[in-house]
Amino acid sequence: MQGVELQQAGHILPQWASVNRVVLDLFKHYEPAFNVKRIATGLDLDPVVPLTWGDRALLKRGFGGILSHAVKHSSTGGLVVVRTALTGEHVTVMVGEQGAAAEIEDAARLLGRPIENADGDIALAQQIVHAHGGQIGVETDRTRGSSCVVRLPGIAMENARLSEELEQSRKGGHDLLTALSYELRTPLHAIMGYADLLSDGTFGELSRDQLDTVDRIDRGAKELLNLVEGAIDARSGDDDVQFANACIELPERLHGFCRLAIEAMECDTCLAFVWRPASDSFVPVAAAGTASRSEGWFSTTRLSPAKISQLLSRETGLGAAVLLDPRELLPESVVRNLRLNASVLLPIRRNSELLGVMILGYARRTCVFSQDHATFAEGIGDLAGLAVENSALSEQIDQTQQITAEFISSMSHNSRIPLNVIIGYSDLLHEGEFGALTPEQASVTRRLRASSRELLDVINRNLSPDEAALRQYDA
Repeated sequence: MQGVELQQAGHILPQWASVNRVVLDLFKHYEPAFNVKRIATGLDLDPVVPLTWGDRALLKRGFGGILSHAVKHSSTGGLVVVRTALTGEHVTVMVGEQGAAAEIEDAARLLGRPIENADGDIALAQQIVHAHGGQIGVETDRTRGSSCVVRLPGIAMENARLSEELEQSRKGGHDLLTALSYELRTPLHAIMGYADLLSDGTFGELSRDQLDTVDRIDRGAKELLNLVEGAIDARSGDDDVQFANACIELPERLHGFCRLAIEAMECDTCLAFVWRPASDSFVPVAAAGTASRSEGWFSTTRLSPAKISQLLSRETGLGAAVLLDPRELLPESVVRNLRLNASVLLPIRRNSELLGVMILGYARRTCVFSQDHATFAEGIGDLAGLAVENSALSEQIDQTQQITAEFISSMSHNSRIPLNVIIGYSDLLHEGEFGALTPEQASVTRRLRASSRELLDVINRNLSPDEAALRQYDA
């Protein structure tokens, strides 16, 4: 029986699974065993643990094997504790037991044994966890006993990380612009204020040359202020940037899902199409099996959104998947070339938004599409939707950083032109190049020069196009 179970453990039927829910169900199932051995139990389930993509039934068997091992090796009146947590990009499940020192030392060696020589419960758990792309190990402590630790990849963790990175990137750019607007306005208003006071004769009459110089300083300050208002302020409110929905990594990502679909659905070919607003159609991105991206028809084939919507609206009793004649979707020449006699249309969605479709094509094999196939196919579509969205997020992050870098470079160049005018004429005026100044006038021009130097410091500090400065604001 054990050999059969181990063989079956490698064939998973993944779906959205809550590890917390699996643990709660297992505790209820093992409650009689806990009572017989008078074992105290503890649960520490992290409520923020995300859904994992896995076979709920197999995960239950795997965790059940670990829990069964804990019950067997716990002494009467002992304690078994199960904890779940989000650790980095993994969902961690820890099953801890209090046992004798010899059992603890044995537990530390347990997972290092070949599967065929390991404890049956743990051996099955090993294979199930590995089939889900996870890791399993043992931690020991002579005071608290041993703990079996399982780490499963947390689906959508990359999506959450990319979303946060994009938000931080946008926030960094927004914060930079907000701070820059404030820091530039302060000395600019001071310069314009001093220029007005000097022109009005508040501190004594100025010669014509001196007045012309003050006027040029004032115009330079106003030009820089207009640049701030027209560029920085407008840019700081522009959070709705439109991005090209393309990513060079997307074809390879979707190619992996096409290969998975061929293996799991037992089809002969799989094509992935993604929605492109520019062409108002679904365009081919990835192919696996008998189809290849290098074939001439691949890059030119387009799927109409109206046609896709019509086909997906059919009720077939198989969830989101739709069984149909391949000629309803693909050109006759393509169907003939791939020798397709049946196909399945699978939507790629993210949060109910249709991002693309996958076409599963059957040629030599018989198209046997059960409810289990439909559940698995829907899961593949969900994962592909994550891949498409992650690619779009990566593209948006890159473009946000590029836009910020280009903006900083442009602002650095454009702001220095009027700034050089302000600094140059302020120095000449203060040094008496256009006539002697009274002590009060000299005091004002000294403050005017200080404000112009403050402007230069702000620009040097905030508008540096080098990568180190960009990383500072993206952090």
